Amino acid sequence: MAEAAGSGDAVVEARDLCIVRGGVRTCEFATFAAHPGEVVALAAAEVAPVRDALLAVAGLIAPAEGSLSVAGTELAARPARGPLRLRPRLPRGTVGVGVVSGVCDAVSAETVGDALAREFSLWQRRRRATDVTAASNVADAANIAGATADASPAGKSSTSDAAGDVIDYLGRFELAGDIGRTVGALDPAHRARLSAALAFACRPAAAVLDLTDAFVRSLSQDEAFAFLRLLAHIASEERAAVLVGTTDSAVARVVTRAFALDIDSAELLNANDSSAGSDGVSGAYI
Repeated sequence: MAEAAGSGDAVVEARDLCIVRGGVRTCEFATFAAHPGEVVALAAAEVAPVRDALLAVAGLIAPAEGSLSVAGTELAARPARGPLRLRPRLPRGTVGVGVVSGVCDAVSAETVGDALAREFSLWQRRRRATDVTAASNVADAANIAGATADASPAGKSSTSDAAGDVIDYLGRFELAGDIGRTVGALDPAHRARLSAALAFACRPAAAVLDLTDAFVRSLSQDEAFAFLRLLAHIASEERAAVLVGTTDSAVARVVTRAFALDIDSAELLNANDSSAGSDGVSGAYI
């Protein structure tokens, strides 16, 4: 496997990762890594390996075998002997999670502004009165206005405050004009950007986004390419490691590096890489 393209130590590193769900191995002997500021793809022919690998990185399901380190925490460690036998847990907000149906759902009737306001409230990001004005015609402004005074310590820089503003934040994801639209009315391209915006709300060290999920499954290949270009800018600005799950090998090749989670995807990725020539796309496939 090639050396990581990102700078600094790996935020996420898996070696021979195996995941068992319902007695079935959905992910087996997976090896991948993601560094600060880079976007990597986890590719598989089926949805289950992608979804479960991303959920394991987020600490939402436990690995069965192998190693999975996230921000210095080894999630595959076996529980210590004793009455509690607790598995390792990630500190809150270490990994941002996009929309995952049945796990981290989006509310179709909710507006984009309200969805972001709820996340900002959860992670105590500051919001301005202007955000309330922008959303007042389409949403309950109190949801956005709440707890602004106590959300950040006094003395925070204006840059930090601006980064927390709902409208400015949505603008980074090309969603500022959609603040009053309901989530259910969004097309797949806008849904993908909303999923990313929700994932980054906690200022995570790593973020996981599943392009195989039903929430964004109708995303076209061209829309996926555009989304990943935007995501690369966000990852670089935030210095976050971003892992994107996909079943499309062409989409996987757009990002910094791609890692196959099964033999079929490994063959496709390597075949595509060989036929592409020197097109500026790098890859590390297993």
